[in-house]
Amino acid sequence: MPEIEPTTVSSRRIALLILTLVGVKILLHLLTNHRYGYHRDELYFLACADHLSAGYVDHGPGIGWIAWIGRSLLGDSIRAIRFLPALFGTGALVLTCLICRRLGGGFKAVMIASLSFLIAPLFLRTHGMLNIVVFDQFWWVLTIYLVLRTLQTGNDRGWLWVGAAIGLGLLTKHTMVFLCFGLIVGILPTPHRKQLLNPYFWGGVGVAFLIFLPNFIWQMTHDWATLEFLRELNANRMQRISRVEFLLGQVLYLNPLTLPIWIGGLWFFLFSQAGKDYRLFGWTYLVILTFFLVVKSKVYYLGPAYPMLLAAGGVAFESLFAHRNLRWGIPITTALLIIGGIALLPLSVPV
Repeated sequence: MPEIEPTTVSSRRIALLILTLVGVKILLHLLTNHRYGYHRDELYFLACADHLSAGYVDHGPGIGWIAWIGRSLLGDSIRAIRFLPALFGTGALVLTCLICRRLGGGFKAVMIASLSFLIAPLFLRTHGMLNIVVFDQFWWVLTIYLVLRTLQTGNDRGWLWVGAAIGLGLLTKHTMVFLCFGLIVGILPTPHRKQLLNPYFWGGVGVAFLIFLPNFIWQMTHDWATLEFLRELNANRMQRISRVEFLLGQVLYLNPLTLPIWIGGLWFFLFSQAGKDYRLFGWTYLVILTFFLVVKSKVYYLGPAYPMLLAAGGVAFESLFAHRNLRWGIPITTALLIIGGIALLPLSVPV
């Protein structure tokens, strides 16, 4: 990995930064998430917790199980049911920082990546209420992190952990299929395609299927109800979303100020020398983006793919400022992200 910051900057300093931002994020949610009443979806998921099943028509069984666990441990007050979403959202932030570190990022890269994640309206809003999306985001980011770690360490057993994350993601939201599709297609143009012949890779596929098996059996015994639901949804609602709206939504949902960061992250994966070993993730994003544009999906479906781009964007910006000796670059970027995040905060959080 390239050395892009002085070696005197210790891991302890980076850990302190991550812990500080984790504290900011979770406190922000815990201090504000009670100001809205119950959302109708939250009431629906609490009802699912009263009727646990291996499947539901319009979503996987995971949210019902999570709601049941949360209610059993904490109760069903507004603060209680929104605690686990805040916790999982904070976990996604930590994983974004860890991805940034594994890509070669130092203190400044982690700061840019984590702040970009922290101020994104999509993440702020979904992490403040009980919903499927926040858990879907977590499993996507965890899967990306585990794939990256497995490729870097060469420990083939890591594919079993990747499979476990994918299986849990499938139980939560079936859109995990799109990440799998993106990873499989994205790995083909890269030297990592040899992993497709790795027995542990297929062992991971087996682990994912075994975890997902209860819902798969439920689908078989209920006439593939979710597939029928998605077909009707696509025919009657998705087609109203234009491709221009979808692309514009990516910018707005992630906060316009983070646009250069995640575009820089995509550039890092696809074109930079430092990102040569990680082309897989750039191709993965493009494959999923293209698929969603073709089928006209909801804008937020692509949201879980952005933490890896923000992580890589932090590395790209840190390297750029260091290479050009632009000492003012990091402070100005940090200030813009903080000010822009605060300015748009009322759109996402009831402050």
